[in-house]
Amino acid sequence: SQIGFAEIELFSKGRNVALGKPAKGNFKIHPDRSFSSLTDGRNLYGTILPIHDWMNELSRRHDFETARPLVADELLLHYEYQQVNLRRLGWLAGLLAAGIAITILIGRMLRMQQMTAIRERFAADLHDELGANIYTMGLLGEVALSSMNTPDRLKNVLHRNQELLTRTGTAVRQCINTQESYGLYENLPEVMERAARRILADIEYEITVEGEAFLKQLKPITRDDLRLFFKECLVNISRHADATTASAQLKANHKWLTLTVSDNGRGISDGADADIPPSLKRRARLLGAKISSTHTNNGGTSITLKLKMPWRVQTNKNIKP
Repeated sequence: SQIGFAEIELFSKGRNVALGKPAKGNFKIHPDRSFSSLTDGRNLYGTILPIHDWMNELSRRHDFETARPLVADELLLHYEYQQVNLRRLGWLAGLLAAGIAITILIGRMLRMQQMTAIRERFAADLHDELGANIYTMGLLGEVALSSMNTPDRLKNVLHRNQELLTRTGTAVRQCINTQESYGLYENLPEVMERAARRILADIEYEITVEGEAFLKQLKPITRDDLRLFFKECLVNISRHADATTASAQLKANHKWLTLTVSDNGRGISDGADADIPPSLKRRARLLGAKISSTHTNNGGTSITLKLKMPWRVQTNKNIKP
């Protein structure tokens, strides 16, 4: 058997008195070593610590080994939390991409709907405005032919026809630029009276208006749509109803606007939505209003348009009827 020494320490009163002292022995050692290495204060791994320092380091090592699992658990918890955040960011990025795609799709659909609405309004304006004017000019032409022997009446008819031609030109410009001629229809009751006078040539009529202050609060495009709806009602009465009298009631308050046009003509099926002319349905749809038809007491037809007033009008208590 053999004994190996890395360091020899000799303590006196807690101090290594052999440190740095010469040492020798009666045995052979490795050529790379010397006896003086037995008292140089070092072992194979480095400088030998004093016992007090070694105990302190041992105590610290114990504390570190105790804390190491806690640190590892905390790191693992942070890692898992980071993984959750990464997954959330992945989902968020996916939702964001989907949201962008949906937004683009909705925007494209809205633009298509807007184009459809513009085409529908353009067609409705052409039919309701120009159609009514052309029909009225035809009536005035017939009256002019029958007035050849009465120069004064002929002159009056030609003057009215010239005025109608001017307004037709304005209507054409309006179809091209919808905002151009809205200012012409600010006084809706006056416009209704003028339209009835032109279209209902030999038909007695009566127009009553209530709540003019509320009519002035409507947007120009809404007033214009009401004008065109009224004109189309008059054209239908003149063309198809064989009526001798007609009436119109326009009532407006904070909540509702109601326009009722009646005649004593041939009449339609009571309450049958299918009997309402498509042009009137289309104009009501553009207004966002409800339309209905009923019999009158004299056997004719009554068309009713009901439109909800805008919120700003409903909440404005300063408007006096």
